[in-house]
Amino acid sequence: MLLGLGQWVAAWRLHENEIYSAADFLLLMISPILFYSAAQLLVCSRPESVESWQSAPSSG
Repeated sequence: MLLGLGQWVAAWRLHENEIYSAADFLLLMISPILFYSAAQLLVCSRPESVESWQSAPSSG
């Protein structure tokens, strides 16, 4: 869902600004992959920190 939202926002920005440069298009195509890879890497490398963060009580 997050990847689709990011692509939608980026596409809307490109449409609003009427800018269709190669750099923007590359960024639009590559950034979701990079974000997904980074998230997977964080989750896989530090499962204990993710679990402790999820189970930690929220202090306002």
